[in-house]
Amino acid sequence: MKRNQRTLQISIHDNILYGYAVMNDQDQSRSYTITFYTEFLDSPSIEYTDVVFTGVVAHYFENELPNSILFDIEQSDLKSTYELVPELFERLTNYGWPCPYTTLDDLFATLEAKHIQAFLISASYGLDGWVWAEEMNTVQRVERKTFD
Repeated sequence: MKRNQRTLQISIHDNILYGYAVMNDQDQSRSYTITFYTEFLDSPSIEYTDVVFTGVVAHYFENELPNSILFDIEQSDLKSTYELVPELFERLTNYGWPCPYTTLDDLFATLEAKHIQAFLISASYGLDGWVWAEEMNTVQRVERKTFD
C-alpha cells in the first residue's frame, strides 16, 4: 500500500480514475456524495482506492477523459477556488448554486458555517477541477468496482 508520508493517508498519485459516481444524500436535499474509483497499476498487485467526498455542495470538473491519471487532490480555501471560475458562480447564482446567497461574503460565511472545505483535483492526464465538501476520505478496495 502506497502512502503519503506527510499525512499517512493512502496516496492517489498516478492512480487511474476508471469511474466516478454522484449520489444524492438521502437525509440532506442540498448535498451529495461523489466517489472516485481509482486503481494503481505500478505495483506488484493492483491497488484499488476510492476517494469519497461527502457533504458535497458544489463541484466543477474539466477535461474528463477515459483513464484520467490523477496527480493529487489537495485541500485549498474556498475563495481561491471561487477565483478559478468566478463567471460560473455569477452565471448560476440565480439558480441557487451552490447555495442561496446575496454577496460573496454571505456565500463564504454560509459555507464556512457548514464546515465546507475546498479540494483541488489535479491530473497528469485528464480530469481536473475541484469539489466543495464537508470532507474527503480515501478507502482501500479489495477489487475493482463494477458498474451495472
